[in-house]
Amino acid sequence: MPRHLHNLLAATMLVALPVAARADIVLSSNDGHTVQDDQKRLVAPKEVHPDTISIIDVSHYPPTITATVEVPGSVVGPPTAAWVAKDESWAIVTSATKADPQAKDSIAPDDRVSVIDLTTNPPKFNQNLTSGLGATTVRVSPDGTLALIANRTEGTVSVFTVANKQLTAVGKVDLGNKGSLPSGIVFTHDGKHALLHAAATTW
Repeated sequence: MPRHLHNLLAATMLVALPVAARADIVLSSNDGHTVQDDQKRLVAPKEVHPDTISIIDVSHYPPTITATVEVPGSVVGPPTAAWVAKDESWAIVTSATKADPQAKDSIAPDDRVSVIDLTTNPPKFNQNLTSGLGATTVRVSPDGTLALIANRTEGTVSVFTVANKQLTAVGKVDLGNKGSLPSGIVFTHDGKHALLHAAATTW
């Protein structure tokens, strides 16, 4: 496979930290278990590598990677499969797929969610939990008290309360169709509503 395609998949998403804080830092979630074959299908490579996140300093050229740690992630869902707090102290990263030799193309749906402490070097896990199969987009309400995660494969949206940089599951919204492929979420400015994008063309 051409090297530029491998690099494109290896660094699946870049999330710039808030301009109001430190705009010279970027969080990258790197999928180590997915490549493209000759037919442009997402498949597992012959040699699977761990998924990671990297903290990148872009205040100078060329940018430098200041830390890289193993964190589950997926090429499915960038750049909304990662969320960074306004104060840059913590982040949430989802993983929609994982390597599985028994699955089609050796890739299966994943449901892992990682809460990461960004104040340490290297970053460390605050919390490991699950959402739903195909966990992709994660968004936190403007007041920071509610998190929603779209579970693309499962056809649901997981709801979590947020307190002290921890997530607590409180339930799921079932869209009534596993083929609905929910993949995008955005909160309204007042935080009272959320808009959901579903990729399915039929219900």
